Amino acid sequence: ERMGAMEAARAFAVLLAATIGALGLELAYADKVPPRVKIGTLALGGMSREQAKQALQQTVAGYRDDPIAVSLGEDSWSVTASDLNIQFLIDPTLDDLFGSGSRIAYIARGSRAAVQLEFDQTKLDEYFSRIAKVTDDPSADASLKITDTEVVELPEKIGRGIDRELLKQAFANRLGALATVPITLTIKTLDPTVYRD
Repeated sequence: ERMGAMEAARAFAVLLAATIGALGLELAYADKVPPRVKIGTLALGGMSREQAKQALQQTVAGYRDDPIAVSLGEDSWSVTASDLNIQFLIDPTLDDLFGSGSRIAYIARGSRAAVQLEFDQTKLDEYFSRIAKVTDDPSADASLKITDTEVVELPEKIGRGIDRELLKQAFANRLGALATVPITLTIKTLDPTVYRD
């Protein structure tokens, strides 16, 4: 029992020290981005909100027109965030960095942050459709073909196509981190809805 009480006291002391340390850093960085916080290679830790805003605006201004390579095997496509009308939401990103709950989390783990984004779904769908003309092979339902002399049973066909949700998430991950890595397409199976018995 005594050993258990001592271990509990030690655990409590460690937790208390960590909490006091995090709160001390929170007070020290009350009007600054928490230490070690980065978005991509852009180090924001220790900056005031205005400094961080200017740094993000300058970085994003050049980044919006950088080509994004999207590839599948030997096929590749290039596009920019500007082409897709993707908006980099600087103020909401800073709101997250300076919010009390998230600030303690950033201080505790010194993690990487990400720029919040707003997608133009119409532009994104148009771009995905251009890629799909090359990559996709649509599925087909089983059906009957009636001719003058006979009824022919046509089997179903399993298709394939780009996984649009995964591709959108890949864009969000890459752009949110202000990264420059290429994006590799993921192909998924497209099942028919009607099968031959």
